[in-house]
Parts: sequence; C-alpha cells; structure tokens
Amino acid sequence: MNKRDQYLRILLWSYFILLITEGALRKWIFPSLATPLLVVRDPICIIAVFLGLPYILRNKYAIGFLAVGIISIPVAMTVGHGHLFVTLFGARIILLHFPLIFIFPTVFDKNDLVRFAEVTLLIAIPMTILIGFQYYLPQSHFVNVGIGGEGSSGFGGALGRFRSSGTFTFTNAVSMYYAIAASLMAGYLTGVFGRNPKWLWISLGCLLLAVPLCISRTLAFSYALVSLAVLISGVLSPRFLGRIIPAIIVICLVLVPITQMPVFEDSTEAFIERWENATESEGGEKGVRGVLESRVLNDLTGPFERLERIPLFGYGIGIGTQTGTFLFFRRRGYLLGEGEWFRVTGELGIILSFFYLGLRLWLAGLLLIKSILQSKSGHPLPLILSPMPAFWLILGNSGQPTSLGFIVTFTGLWALSLKTCKEDMQESSS
Repeated sequence: MNKRDQYLRILLWSYFILLITEGALRKWIFPSLATPLLVVRDPICIIAVFLGLPYILRNKYAIGFLAVGIISIPVAMTVGHGHLFVTLFGARIILLHFPLIFIFPTVFDKNDLVRFAEVTLLIAIPMTILIGFQYYLPQSHFVNVGIGGEGSSGFGGALGRFRSSGTFTFTNAVSMYYAIAASLMAGYLTGVFGRNPKWLWISLGCLLLAVPLCISRTLAFSYALVSLAVLISGVLSPRFLGRIIPAIIVICLVLVPITQMPVFEDSTEAFIERWENATESEGGEKGVRGVLESRVLNDLTGPFERLERIPLFGYGIGIGTQTGTFLFFRRRGYLLGEGEWFRVTGELGIILSFFYLGLRLWLAGLLLIKSILQSKSGHPLPLILSPMPAFWLILGNSGQPTSLGFIVTFTGLWALSLKTCKEDMQESSS
C-alpha cells in the first residue's frame, strides 16, 4: 500500500470518528466553539479530496457530483442569493463530502469493513448507556445540555419523557446510527462477517433496548427495513436462508431477558404512546400508511408541485440549509422546506436539481441492483447493508452536517461491501 492510500485511510477513519463525537465536542466539551465545530470534518474532506482526486476522477458519478458543485457556485453568486459564505457552505456538501463515497472502496478492503463493523457495534454499548441516562435524568442535567444550552438536547417524546440525542446534537442522528448498527449486526448474526466476538451479545441487547429508549418511530421503521433486506437475501440465496432461522432464535433469546428489565417496560410505554399520538397526528385515519404518505411520498412529489414558483436556476445553493438561512436572514428554520428534495429543487432550480437528484437516484439504484445480483450469487452482505444508505441517498437530509456524514460514510461502506464480494469471488476461483 502506498503512502497516499495510507493517508486516505487515516483521513476516512478520522471522518468517521468525528462523525460520532463531534456532537459531544460541540455541546459538552467546547460549547463556545459550537458554530465553527459544525464544519470540523471539512478540513479532513479537503485533504482527502486533494489526495484522492486521481481516484475520484476515475468515477463518472463522482465527476458528475463535482460538476454540479462547481456550476452551482457561480449560479448562486449571480442569479441566486449572492452570499459567498452561504454558497460555500452549500457547495461543500457536493464538492467535499460526496466525493469521499468513492474513496472508501478504493483504499479499504474486507478487513477494514469488519473493523468498521466492530467499532460501530462496540460504540452501541456506551451509546445505549448514555441515552438511558438522558432518558431518565431531567432535561436540566448535564447529559441533556445541547447546543442551545440547558435542556436543549432532548426532543418531544411522550409521557413526560424526551427523545435522546446521544453524543449527537439532534435526535435524528441517533436513529441513523442505530439503523446502521442494526445492518452490521445482521451481518454478524447471519455469519457473513465470520466469527462473532464475545461482546456481540451485549451490543445486540443494546440495539434492542435502544428502540424504546429513543422513542423513535424512524428507528423502528429502519429496523423493519433491515429485517426485510435479510429476508429478501434469504429468498434470493437458499444457502443463506438456513442462517436466518438461527439468527432469529438468537435475537429472541437475547430479547427475553431485555423485556424483563424495568427500563424496557417503562420506555416501551412511552414509545407506544409516542407512536399512537404521532401516527394519529400525521397519518390521521390512514394510520401508518398516512404517515408514510406524508413523510415519504410528499417529500418525493411535493417539490415538483411548486416548481412553477421557483426560479429556473433556483435561489442559490446553501440558502435552504438551517445554517444558510441563519447566515442570510439571521433567523433559524428551513426556508425552502425540511425535506431534502424541497431544499435541493429550491436551491438549484429545475435543471441542476434534476441532474443532481438523478445522480443520487441512479447511484442508489445501481448499487442496489448490484447488491441483489451479489445476493443471488451467494454474497448477501451488500443487500443486508443496502436499506439505509439507499434510502438516505434518495431522501436523506444532506443539508444537516451529521446526517450528511452518515450518508457519505455508510454509502461508502456499502460500495466497499460490493468490492469485497469481488475479492471473495476472485479468491474462490483462484
């Protein structure tokens, strides 16, 4: 391995570690630096893109993202909002972060993928302990101090309990973390990663306990998607189907003692209350189907219903992010809408956003098709890992820095898992 690849590996690991810890840095360790630490991973991206540019330029999708980012800058400064810092904040998403996706499978191998899985699942143990403290301790306690000060870390839950944020600045990142951890756990339970470490069962218990503790419907849906991917993998590969039943038995064996814990019973009551209230509020008489329509279908179709009111080249990249709105208007909120497609179409306009969103859709579809084909060939890992990065590539909020970090890191690992399948096939044929 050459020095370039060694440096890139260190940079990508640093990106991942900061993704997990930057929220703690911003709200607990260096609260006075909370604003500049919002982009603490950006210097890593700059160096990584500089060093990895020869690899990035070999991929047509990466070149497409770079082209969108470059074009968006003069467009925003001339026919858009014209604010330099807002433009740079928005353009960095496409120019600095998205290209990292294509470096992961270039410099990492199967052993690195296993290490990422081990580290992610080990983190689940202290993370679950932390959200347990955040769940039970008052909002005035130190662990519930957020960027906005005392009591700003939690978010509305049910029965007087609040949704925890863990080491992150907001609750959505906790759900994203546990969703990915669940995919990696599925890989272990079904024997894809090989030998299971002894501490894995503790991590499994933490993942099961996290659902009610987080009081998050999104996390429950994410676990359901991961389970569906595992079942589909079993259908596509009969050899793999035999591994699923033992995995289900293991989960049940771990779940039984977890359900006897007072914390599980208490948090489950809050979770059920939250589920019923939020589902009734968002879904109405349609229930869960109504929630999916309002939170997924509306994010896909809603932006196109207002295109006639948006300038041809948009209002300028960055203006739809919370940071961009604050820099330009000195107020908080989502100027163009909270959904990713609302923001992107409003910022880039119909032409550029069509190309950019099309790239993300095409990349997600391509990786998904390859994952299905690999599963049929007896390599189910890419398909098991696919649900969350595929969903985030299509609809994930890249305007929020932590969410962006999860999209980049785990889409990169998804692509890496496809590379490892090719390596396995080459080894078996040699």
